[in-house]
Amino acid sequence: MKLRSFIAFDIPRTLADELGAVSRELSRLEPRVRWVAPENMHVTIKFLGNVEEGLIKGEISDLIEEVASLSGRLSFVSRGIGAFPNPKYPRVVWAGLEGDVGLLGEMYQKLEEGLSHFGIKKEEERFVPHITLGRVRDFVKAPLLTQKIDELSQKEFGGFEISYILLYKSLLTRDGPIYTPIVRFNLGGRKDIL
Repeated sequence: MKLRSFIAFDIPRTLADELGAVSRELSRLEPRVRWVAPENMHVTIKFLGNVEEGLIKGEISDLIEEVASLSGRLSFVSRGIGAFPNPKYPRVVWAGLEGDVGLLGEMYQKLEEGLSHFGIKKEEERFVPHITLGRVRDFVKAPLLTQKIDELSQKEFGGFEISYILLYKSLLTRDGPIYTPIVRFNLGGRKDIL
C-alpha cells in the first residue's frame, strides 16, 4: 500500500494560534484563498509523495533517522508574511522562518540526496523553510492581500526550538487534509514509532 507522506516539524500551538488570527484577518481581504487550520500548521522539510508503506517504514525511515541524528536542537523565529511566487500574484501565503535555517537547509540537502536513491524526485525550486498559511485557488492579482502582506513583511510572531522532526502520512478528504505522524526522529538521537 502506498502512503502520501512528508517530513516536517510542528510549530508551537501559541504560534499556530497567532498565525491563525493573521489568516482570519487576511481571509477578509481575499476569499479565493484556502486557509490552513492552525492545528495543521507545520514546516515541511520534504514532500515524499505516494511511497510504498514498507519503504517508508524501512529504508526511508532509517535514512531520516541517520540524518536527524547528525543535528542537535534547532531554534527559529517566525518573522514576516510573504507569498510564492511573489506577493503581487500570490499562490501560497506563508509565514517566514529565521534562525537555524542554514542547518535545516543542510538537513534538507542530505535528505534530498538520500531520498533520490529511492526514486523520490528532487525539488526544482530552492528550499525556503516556511509555514504555509493558505493557498490561492486562482492565479490572479489580489491587491488588498498584496498590500497586507507587505505591511506584515517584517512582523515577528515568536520564537521556538525543535528537538525532533516527524514523518507524516497525509490523507486528502473533501473537508481538507488529515495529517497523522507515524515516526518521530529525535535530533541527535533515535527514532520513535508513533
